Amino acid sequence: MLPTLKLSTQHSYGVLLKKHLIPYFGDFRLCDITRQEVQKFIVEKSKQDLAWQAVRNTWIVLPSILDSAVQYEYLTTNAARGVRFPAKPPAKSPKILTIESLEKLLLHLSEPYLLQHVLQPAGEAAGIGRVTWHQFRHIHTSQLHNMGVPAKIAQKQLGHSSAETTFRVYTHVVENAHRKAICDLERLLFPNVPKFEESRNSRGFVN
Repeated sequence: MLPTLKLSTQHSYGVLLKKHLIPYFGDFRLCDITRQEVQKFIVEKSKQDLAWQAVRNTWIVLPSILDSAVQYEYLTTNAARGVRFPAKPPAKSPKILTIESLEKLLLHLSEPYLLQHVLQPAGEAAGIGRVTWHQFRHIHTSQLHNMGVPAKIAQKQLGHSSAETTFRVYTHVVENAHRKAICDLERLLFPNVPKFEESRNSRGFVN
C-alpha cells in the first residue's frame, strides 16, 4: 500500500506504523484483529500522553491498511471500520508570558544557548515556570497585535502559510489591553470630560 502514496504520506504512515501499530498489532494475524481489539487499542492510546490528533492519525492508518487486505481478499471485512473514537477535548489555553515575565527571564539569561540548558533553568530561576520556544512565538504575535501591527506582517514573521493560523492560534489579548482600549475610546468620544483617574490625581489622591 505505501508505494502507492505520496512520499510525505509514506513517511508519516511509516512513522505511525513503527511507533504505534506494529508494537501493538505486530504479533496478530490479520484475521485475529477484531473490532473489539481495535477499540481497545484506541482506548489505550487515548490514555497515554499523546496528542488527540496523533491518536487519530494512527487510527486513520489502520483502516486504510485493512481496506487493502479486504481488497486483495486476505480479509472479508475491515474490523477497524465502525469503532468509536473519543471526541476531541477542548483546546488548552497556552501560557502566555507577560512583558514583565519576559524581562525577568532575560535578566537570568546570560547567553543564547540550548533550551533545556539555559532557557528553562532561567525560567525556573525567574519564578515564571517552564518556558518553551513556542511561548516566545505566542508573545511575539500577541504584542505585535497589541501594537496595531497588521496580521499579515505577523504571519510573515512567524512563517505561517495562513494569516488565520497566526490570528486564531498565536494571537492573544495582552494584559491591560482591554482597559487601554476603553480609555482610548473615551478620549476619542469624550475629549472634554475628565477621566476618573485624572480627577483623582488632580485632587491629590495617591494609589
